[in-house]
Amino acid sequence: MGSLVMNNCESGYDEIPGKDDLLKGLACQPLFLLPNRVWRTYSGGKMIEKWQGAPDSSVGGEPFTKGDDRFPEDWVGSVVRATNIGREYVTDEGLSKVRLEDGSVVTLQQVICSNPAAYLGQAHVEMFGVTTALLVKVLDAAERLTIQVHPDQEFAKIHFDSPFGKTEAWYVLGARDGTEEPPSVLLGFKPGVTREMWRTLFEKQDVQGMINALHRIPVEEGQVFLIEAGAPHAIGEGCFLIEIQEPTDYTFRVEKMTPRGEVIPDRACHQGLGFDSIFESFHYDTYCYEEVCERFLLKPREKATDRVVTRGASSSIPDQDKVENCTHEDGKNASHDWMQGDTGDKRRVDGDNNKIFNGQLVTLIDEHDTRRFGMERLTVHKSVTVQRASEFELAIIVKGTGAIMWDTESAAIAQGQSIFLPAYLPKLTWTCDSSEPMTVLLCHPPKSII
Repeated sequence: MGSLVMNNCESGYDEIPGKDDLLKGLACQPLFLLPNRVWRTYSGGKMIEKWQGAPDSSVGGEPFTKGDDRFPEDWVGSVVRATNIGREYVTDEGLSKVRLEDGSVVTLQQVICSNPAAYLGQAHVEMFGVTTALLVKVLDAAERLTIQVHPDQEFAKIHFDSPFGKTEAWYVLGARDGTEEPPSVLLGFKPGVTREMWRTLFEKQDVQGMINALHRIPVEEGQVFLIEAGAPHAIGEGCFLIEIQEPTDYTFRVEKMTPRGEVIPDRACHQGLGFDSIFESFHYDTYCYEEVCERFLLKPREKATDRVVTRGASSSIPDQDKVENCTHEDGKNASHDWMQGDTGDKRRVDGDNNKIFNGQLVTLIDEHDTRRFGMERLTVHKSVTVQRASEFELAIIVKGTGAIMWDTESAAIAQGQSIFLPAYLPKLTWTCDSSEPMTVLLCHPPKSII
């Protein structure tokens, strides 16, 4: 089963003697995460390589070629070790890594352990210890994933002694061309499905019957699905997604063979608990098609926030007085200016003078949807400064190119890059230099113990 590296700093930290000051100093800047491809039971990865600019190899792991293989996922900001039966010898598989100024490579967990409060935030450490309480992945499915379910927190506590289950959400990046059917996901039981019926389909390994028992929902770029623990689901062929989830690798599979015909070991299906336990982890709620879409397909919301500021927030921010037009989700132009003076006080100024940042901050997932994690989408047309809360974030550049600015420094950024933003960073400026707007996903940890 996947394991958290929770409150286990000493053993990992001892592996990098002499780097104490270097690691602690990183809390003052964004940390660019290295590609972190992970082996899975399904194939894919070509879309990830194209999106990221085709990196040559995964750091600390096996080289991967430009094309589909058995490394169809890139784990972002991960302190979770992947669960892969037969690959237990890859002891650091799944753990995100950072390259230091001296050229050495360390895990993100080692960096965090050097100064947990600065990297994660004091309130977060007090609630969760030195784990991020969060895992983000980029997934590219060249084939349909097996039908599966993830345990809720109650089940995980009883059977895995884990405070986390595996509720997850998907942000759709796009889809492959040339699939037999339009890319879609299988999600939620149809009316009439019972535990007994589901168990019978499993015993017979009636895969088509299991597929028919679930709803098939086409995917479109920009959609957000919330997959609560206990809900049956399968990502379909051709789907290209970003997944945010609780920080575990607990997966129960009801198919004993992949769609391409490879046998899955029993332990990889039931995680060592036996097949009976699989059926205890499902939630047997049923839905008509409209209900399943209403329950699991989220609608983005414009966020009322004072996190976005303009000129005056930092001496390194370029003059923003003439920057035009922030477009809201409803298509209307915004006319609010958030200013921060030298004293740090904020005030809201309405009117057409000094039109605000050329961008948009939209809530995709917040505590109204789930208390397990949060997600925002930042769209940058020219330059946006974001005042940050005292918590870390994981940022993924979805589209475009530009730069990220902090204090008096800056770094170029581009599509496919992943960045760990320490809690210690008070504010950042994002600038776009591409012909299309730059899109950034900001992934947040839970704000409280559930």
